[in-house]
Amino acid sequence: MNPRFKIMVIGLLLSSSVFACQYNVRDIGFVDLKLSTYRLYVFLAEDNADLRSQYRSLLAETLDETNVVAELVSPGSHIQTIATPEQLPAAVLVSPNGRSLMRPLNVPDKTVAQTLTELATQLVHSQFKTNMLKQLSKHFAAVLLIESENAQKNQQAALSIEVSLLHIQQQMTFMPKKIDSPPVMVKLTVEDIQQDSLLQWELGVTQHETPTVAILYGRLRTMGPVLTGDDVTEESLNAYLGVIGADCECDLDRRLLHSPMLAHHWSRSMYEAMTQTLGFDPEHPEVKMEISQIITAQGFVATGHLQTPDVTFGYQEFVIEDPPLSQLDSNETHDVSKVAVVKKELPQKCSEPMAEPITPSNQWPLVSLFVMAGAIILAGLIIVRKRKP
Repeated sequence: MNPRFKIMVIGLLLSSSVFACQYNVRDIGFVDLKLSTYRLYVFLAEDNADLRSQYRSLLAETLDETNVVAELVSPGSHIQTIATPEQLPAAVLVSPNGRSLMRPLNVPDKTVAQTLTELATQLVHSQFKTNMLKQLSKHFAAVLLIESENAQKNQQAALSIEVSLLHIQQQMTFMPKKIDSPPVMVKLTVEDIQQDSLLQWELGVTQHETPTVAILYGRLRTMGPVLTGDDVTEESLNAYLGVIGADCECDLDRRLLHSPMLAHHWSRSMYEAMTQTLGFDPEHPEVKMEISQIITAQGFVATGHLQTPDVTFGYQEFVIEDPPLSQLDSNETHDVSKVAVVKKELPQKCSEPMAEPITPSNQWPLVSLFVMAGAIILAGLIIVRKRKP
């Protein structure tokens, strides 16, 4: 093969590999970088080897393949930043955002071991979470509507969600990576959420006067803040749902890409099935390193107001404007064919408006691609020329 041609091919391959991104935000939602670890501290009233062995065994079995880590705390010991319960034994749950919940372990007619097992089981093995993981393994996302005591407000929130889901379904054709099933709505009544107090705590639900909405995707990861009251609008839902379908290198607030997951059980069978569906191994060290670099590309932002994202996927609006009256003949019939059609300009977001679905093969930044390819080819030609006798 001609040396110059070889260099040209190598240059193009190197350029494309640099700029191509195979992940969208939904993909990132299935990768656990250990930023969503829940901690379960068990404060013991008495301490002995047999008791520790029993508790360790039941916790290891219940919390295996979960994002919850348990620790036994001896009497008199303290955990920094956590208030020690006044009555022991007790359990303290700490979420990834630092919010804590204390639960007594002395319950009538139950042993401490039974109470502890029930607590851990409810946290990661609830039927709701199992069903949600199955939904999210197939669907774009799930919009969780926690209904309030006000039926009219529940209806309004549900309508906003339904309209938003339809909008996102229409936009899925233009998203960077194909996702087979559109987002779905899941409803929980006030009674449902009150019975599952741990889920209520995880989501930060503190009131039931107005509906609460949480957007979930990936491995029960939340997208954006939990919305309540007047914040439950089609615009806000469209904005946060749109992020889930965006390219991984989209210019977004990186806090949206590493929001916490709910506590859950991620079985081996679920992991293997999602590996096949996603087309990559979400537990592979190289994948985790790449995702970590994407998330930290602009640095972690710990504080500040979270801006509502603005993502477009080839969406365009056309405004029909009447020509000035001075330009119309008073005797001429107003013909629609003579009306000016003006395209409403949209700011460039994560994806250029396109007439066809965006795929990894046509989403590379072409200018940068050819500049880098040209530089590599030019360097190769110089080397070849110098080597000539």
